[in-house]
Amino acid sequence: MQQTTNSNIMKAITVIGAGSWGTAVANVIAHNHPEIVVRMWAYEKDVVRWINTQHMNTEYLPDVELAENIIAYTDMKESVKGTDAVILATPSKVVYDTCTRIRRHIDSKVYFGYLSKGFCRVGSGIYTMSQAIELAIPFLMDKVCAICGPSHAEEVCREYHTALHVASKSKASINFFMNLLLNEYLECIPSEDIIGVDCGSTLKNPAAIAAGIISNLPQCGDNLSGALIAQAHQEMIQLGRCLGAQEQTIMGIAGLGDLVATALSQHSRNRRFGREIAEQITRKGTTIGFFDKLLLRVKPENVLERMSKRMHYLVEGAYAIEPILELADKYNLTMPVYRSLYDVLLDKRDPWLLIETIKNPAKYEILTRRARIKVKERKKGIERMSGLIFKHIVVERLMQQLCSENKKSQVLANKQVYIDFLQQQHLTRHKEYSHELSLYNNFNEAQYEKQLKTLIEYYYDSISDRYVYMFSLLILKLARMFFYLYGLLYRRRITEFFEERISLTGDIKYLKKIVMTANPVYFCNAKDQADSLFVVLALIKFISIPLPRFYVDSRLLENKLLRFLFRLCGGYVVHATRCASVIYRETLLQYMLACVEHGIPVLYSNSMEDESSDELLIQDMIIEGLCDLLHKTTEEIAVIPVGVGHKHYNPATHPVSFLKLFRNVTKVHISRPITLSHFSASDTLSDDTKMMLKVKQRHDIPIYPHYFVAHVLHAAGGSLHIEAIAVEIDSILKLRNLKHRYSVDSIMREGMDFLISNNCVAQSGETVVVHEDKKEAIKYFADYVV
Repeated sequence: MQQTTNSNIMKAITVIGAGSWGTAVANVIAHNHPEIVVRMWAYEKDVVRWINTQHMNTEYLPDVELAENIIAYTDMKESVKGTDAVILATPSKVVYDTCTRIRRHIDSKVYFGYLSKGFCRVGSGIYTMSQAIELAIPFLMDKVCAICGPSHAEEVCREYHTALHVASKSKASINFFMNLLLNEYLECIPSEDIIGVDCGSTLKNPAAIAAGIISNLPQCGDNLSGALIAQAHQEMIQLGRCLGAQEQTIMGIAGLGDLVATALSQHSRNRRFGREIAEQITRKGTTIGFFDKLLLRVKPENVLERMSKRMHYLVEGAYAIEPILELADKYNLTMPVYRSLYDVLLDKRDPWLLIETIKNPAKYEILTRRARIKVKERKKGIERMSGLIFKHIVVERLMQQLCSENKKSQVLANKQVYIDFLQQQHLTRHKEYSHELSLYNNFNEAQYEKQLKTLIEYYYDSISDRYVYMFSLLILKLARMFFYLYGLLYRRRITEFFEERISLTGDIKYLKKIVMTANPVYFCNAKDQADSLFVVLALIKFISIPLPRFYVDSRLLENKLLRFLFRLCGGYVVHATRCASVIYRETLLQYMLACVEHGIPVLYSNSMEDESSDELLIQDMIIEGLCDLLHKTTEEIAVIPVGVGHKHYNPATHPVSFLKLFRNVTKVHISRPITLSHFSASDTLSDDTKMMLKVKQRHDIPIYPHYFVAHVLHAAGGSLHIEAIAVEIDSILKLRNLKHRYSVDSIMREGMDFLISNNCVAQSGETVVVHEDKKEAIKYFADYVV
C-alpha cells in the first residue's frame, strides 16, 4: 500500500454523501490511511447510526465491513469543519445546492474532489459537474478534481482491480487525490481534460439505461447491445466535442470504458434501472386482491395509492436525459439513440422505437412518426366500488391544481360571474342553490384554500355515484323488464308485439373484447335528457360488459328518493347550471378521470342540440384529460361513441315522466371504439380524437325511416310533393353514404306509414302536409338527421 507524502500533516478527509460509491471510496481512503479520520456525511439518520455503531452501511453497501476510522455525521457543517479535503458524492441534482451550503464552512486551501456524475441545471443554464461546483464555490476555480471511471462499488470493496481517471486543471489537486487513492488494486490515471471526463461519465448513464431496457425485451441480446454501445459512443463523442472535450478522453476509460462497464455489468444500477423500466412497460394491468377489496371499504386511499404507485424512473430519466437533448438542440446534433430513449421514458412510446433506432439511427425521424404509446391492460377489481372512494384523491389533486397562481386568479374571477349567473336564472332563493351561494359569498382570497376545499368537497358529494353492485343489477334488470311489459299496453299493431323495446346495435363482439383490456369511456350524443339511462338498460342485456357510471341530468330527478336510487345504480348527477362554475367543471372532470384511471367505465352525455353549451366544453375537457391520462398510466383507453334514437315523440317535461318514457321504442347504437393508443403517435391526439368522436356521433345515430321523411318535410316548411320527398331522401342517403343500408322505397313506405298512422301528416293527392299541432314532433324527428 502506498502512503501519501503528506499523510503526517493530514488530519481529516470528508466524503459528502453515503451512497454505495461514496461509501466505497471512503473505505478505500480509510484503509489506505488508517491514521486519518475519514468523515462521512449522510442524509439518513439510520445510515449514520449503523456506520458509527456497526461499521456497516446496510442501506447502500450491505455485507461490507467499513474501516473503524470512518465516522459518520448528520450535520454537514460539522463534517467539513477543519477538513483537509472534501469529496462530493451526492446525486447530481443536488450538487449545486450542497456546494452553496458548505462554501462558508470550508477553507479556500481545501482540496475538492467529486464522484458525482451528471449535468447540473443552475438557473436557465446547463453545466458540467466541475463547472457547477466552481460556479457555487468561486474560490475553487480550476482546482476541483473529477474522480471517474469504470468502477462498481461492489467490486472495489472486494479489492478487484480498477482503473480511475483523476482529472483537474490543477496538478496539485491531481497529485493529492492520486496519493489518497492509489494502492495495489486501484490505479489512478491523471488527466487535465476535466470536461472530457465529465462528459464521458455523464453521457454513459442514459446509454446504460437503454442497455438495461433492451436486455429485458424479447428477441434482444448481445448483438443489439453491441450496436447500442457503438452508436451511443459515437453520440457521446459528438456532444463532448461541442462542449470542449478531447475525443481521446471519451474514447478512454472515462468514456468508452465506463460505458461498457455500466451498460453490461450486473452491478450497474443504471442497467438494473433499465431492466425494471422494461418490466414496467411490458407488465399487464393491475388486479386488486380480495384483501384489498375489503380494505377499500375502510381505508380506500391506502389501497388506491398502492395500486397507482409506479416506479419513479420518469423523474430520474428526465433529469438524466433532458439536459443532454437540450444541449444537442443547442449544437444542432441529432443524437437519435438518446432521443429514442427519451421518447420511451418520457413520452411512453413503444420500446420498438428504441430497438429500431439502435439498428439504424438514420431512420429515427421516420420511425418516430409511427411510434405509438406502449399500453398495458386496465386495472381490474374496483369496477364494483362506489365513486366515493376517490373523494380524497380528487380533493388533493384539485387543491394542488387550483392553488397555482394562474388557476387561482381564474377561479376568483369566475366567482362573481357565476353568482351573477345564478341571480339571472332566479336560482338564488332555490333550496338547492342557497347553501352553494353562501359558500361562494364566503369565498375570498384571504381564506382561499379553506373555502376552495369546502366547495370541492360539496360539489364532489353532489356529483359522485353511490354504486352498490347487487342493488344496481337487480333494479336495472327489473327496469328493463318493466320497460318491456309496460310497453305492451301501448302497442297499436300486431307487428309491434314482436318489436324489441330497447335494441342494441353495433359490433357487440368487438365491444366485449375491448372492454376487457381497455378503460371504456362512452360518449352519448343525447337528444333527450334520459338517453344515458336507455344506454345502460341496453348494455345490461350483456352480463360480460361492465356497466358504466352513467350521466344523470339533475332535472330528471327532483324527487330525492329517486335521485338516491339512481346513484345506488351507478348514476352520477350533473347540474347543467353549475357547469358555468370553474370549480364544478374541474370537480366533475376529475371525478370521471379518477374512475377511468382505476378501471371503472364511465358514460358521459351531452346535448345534440346545443353545441355551444358548457356540457360540450366539458366533453372536450374530458377528451384532453383522457389523452393526458393515457400518457400518465399507459393503460389503454377506448372512447366509444353512442347514439340513441326514439321511435315516438315524447314532449320534454320537468320533472320527466318515466312512465311516458317507457312507452317508447328505442334503438341504441354502439359505434366502433376509438382506442387512443392507436393514434398516440400524433402530436394532435386530443384534437384528432375530438374530430373522430364528432364524426362518428353524427354518422352513427340510429335512424328510423320516418326521420328522413320528417327531415325533408321540415326543411320544406311542412308541405311537399311526394316525388320531391323521395328525391330529397335519395340525395341525403348519397350525402351520408347510407345507400348500402337504406333504400328510398322502404324509407318512403315505412316512414309515410308511421307518420300517417300517428296523425303527424296527411296526404292530399300527391302532396304531403304536416298537421299544425304536430310540427313540434316533425322537428324532433327531423333533428336526428344531421
